[in-house]
Amino acid sequence: MDSKNFRHRIKEAWLRLSGFVGSARRRGVLFAATASLLTVVMLASFVLIKRFEVKVFVDGRETVSFSTLDKNSENWLSRSGVRAFDGDKVEVYGTNVYVTRAFYVTISVDGEMKSVRTTGTTVAEALAEAGVELGDEDIIDTEPMTVVDCETAVRVTRVKSETVTEKRETDFKTVEKKTSALFAGDTRVETEGQKGEIEAVYAVKYVNGEPAERTLIKETVVKEPVDKVVLVGTKQKPKAAAVTASAPASYKAAYTMRATAYTYGDDGGNVTYTGVSTRRGIVAVDPSVIPLGTRLYIEGYGSAVAGDIGSAIKGDRIDLFMETESECISFGRRSVTVYVLE
Repeated sequence: MDSKNFRHRIKEAWLRLSGFVGSARRRGVLFAATASLLTVVMLASFVLIKRFEVKVFVDGRETVSFSTLDKNSENWLSRSGVRAFDGDKVEVYGTNVYVTRAFYVTISVDGEMKSVRTTGTTVAEALAEAGVELGDEDIIDTEPMTVVDCETAVRVTRVKSETVTEKRETDFKTVEKKTSALFAGDTRVETEGQKGEIEAVYAVKYVNGEPAERTLIKETVVKEPVDKVVLVGTKQKPKAAAVTASAPASYKAAYTMRATAYTYGDDGGNVTYTGVSTRRGIVAVDPSVIPLGTRLYIEGYGSAVAGDIGSAIKGDRIDLFMETESECISFGRRSVTVYVLE
């Protein structure tokens, strides 16, 4: 009975009592009227006092039932004597209290083995209660809606895909280029090689943090490689000369060379390429064959020094300085043995 109905009944009882009392005065029955009023008040109080019939269920089974005047449902469980432990779920529907006991579920995730106390009824609920958030590609070895119990073990495999850009070098080629500027067997680098660069884009899948799949999406040439160019000589070297009776006692090498002779120019110049004065014993050579400054002994000419060069003096050619033009004419062109001295 609510307070509105209660006030209404009290008022009604009071009006009845008042009428009754008026009548009683005339009849002389005041005591009876008072007794009637007390009876009405007690009856109304009894109607207003509500008792709660509480039932407590543990894991779906009714365990305790009792009656109480305490309308605060938060106190019902403690009054029942049923204890709720950490992780247990307590829910109240009407006057029924439901206690769901938590149990342990083993979850393997992120390299750890967790034993989680939960009241979840499915794998998905157990993971949520354990605070395990699943990514879009993560895999669990049990269906999410599978009912769990104390023997359930769940394994979570973390899967993540991303795009990775990498740069790598590409090797250059070595190209040989023949030239008559070098003797056969001699080489010289004309152009140094340079490595190229390629940018590659990969789709990479990681499983538990480790790369598991790697797929090439595209490659872009950022820098083309530059070929290394090596000059390879084709010019024939002077033939080694046979030792003659006029050969010096000690020498490093001997060549058979084509010799000519030259003398002072028309302008009277007498300074060689190396800056020394022209004189007998100064000869012009190809520095790639005989380095300038090398001491020589030339058959039919004598001791000499490689101290000059000439535009026509290449390879196995040698030009011998003579004091007069008539000597040059007399010498003409001939093969000589040239000894490179120690």
